[in-house]
Amino acid sequence: MFKPVGLSPRLVNPDLGQSLNSLAQEWKRNSQHPVTFTAFHEIPQKRFGTPAAGRSQLIFRTPYLDNEIVALAYRSPESLRGSPLPAWSLVESNNQVLSRIPTDMGVVAKANGLGMAPRRILSKAVCKLDYLYAEGLPHWLSSFDRLFDLVDSSARFFGWHKFLHYRRWFRRELSDYIAGVLTQVQTRRSSAFWNSSFLETLAHQHINGRRNYVHEIDAVLTLDAVDRLLLHDLPSDPEQTTPAISGTAPAST
Repeated sequence: MFKPVGLSPRLVNPDLGQSLNSLAQEWKRNSQHPVTFTAFHEIPQKRFGTPAAGRSQLIFRTPYLDNEIVALAYRSPESLRGSPLPAWSLVESNNQVLSRIPTDMGVVAKANGLGMAPRRILSKAVCKLDYLYAEGLPHWLSSFDRLFDLVDSSARFFGWHKFLHYRRWFRRELSDYIAGVLTQVQTRRSSAFWNSSFLETLAHQHINGRRNYVHEIDAVLTLDAVDRLLLHDLPSDPEQTTPAISGTAPAST
């Protein structure tokens, strides 16, 4: 979960970029056990937001971080870490019907027959293509965006896996919003973090299909919202107390 996202080095000021590169080295797992790093760093710090928001609408019944599940992960052979087979075997031993439901990469089942191989290869290929179409399209393919839409309009290759098509939304339905927000960012306090000259062309190049800057736009929107909603009104003096409510006198000492 913690991995470089490959943002353009021109996005932030050079001094901040050096600090970010130094900080990124501290987040590496190094010699720490991979299960320990995942259970106590990656999941709580990277994935906490999704279940926290989900709890407002849903009741969670799947114990992803149940102590027994974590203990089982420590006992798994190193060769099987990252493989879907151990998880599938656990599901299959408890509910065979559930284990036959395909994932986004196809059916995980023990493919003894050759008939399963083409289906899994096709499922994986379509999933990868869907990801590229949704957000990962490289710059040199951005000019073919309309061609992808033309092919998809008749064949419906895309939209089965990645249903949040931010790259396309930022370019079309949300283009005016993105352009307006990036303009406002340059006037706020957080503008000191960013390379203003790059922000000026960021939205224009993405909307016109010359570049795919979906991850850069996401980073600017997210960090600007954090600064604007959580940090902007914080007192500069940590010892400063909350002002007294209007109409009441502060307590005497």
